[in-house]
Amino acid sequence: MGNSQCRTFHIVCALLVCASLHGQTVIADSTYNTEDWSVQVVTTFGASESHEQRLTGGNPDAYRYMEHILPAPPGPEDLTRVEVTHIFTGEAFLPIADSIYTI
Repeated sequence: MGNSQCRTFHIVCALLVCASLHGQTVIADSTYNTEDWSVQVVTTFGASESHEQRLTGGNPDAYRYMEHILPAPPGPEDLTRVEVTHIFTGEAFLPIADSIYTI
C-alpha cells in the first residue's frame, strides 16, 4: 500500500470509529404537517410520485411514506424517470455544528 493510500485508510477508519461512538439524533415528524415539507418533482413519460403519513412501521411509529411509479418508456431509446426532492423544513441541519442525523 502506498503512503497516500495508507494515510487515506487511517483517516477513513478514524472517521468510522468516531461516527460509531457519537450519539445518533433522529429527526421525527409524527404529525406530518404538509407545510413542514417542500417537494420538487420532475418526471418523464407518465412517471409519478405520491407521499403520505403512515402511522405504524417507522422509527418507532409514524413515518413519511413515499412511492415512485416508473412505467415502461415508449421506446427502447427512451428513459422513464422520476426525480423527487423531499425536504423537511421543520428542522435545520448544520453539519459543522450538529451531530449526524438519521431519518
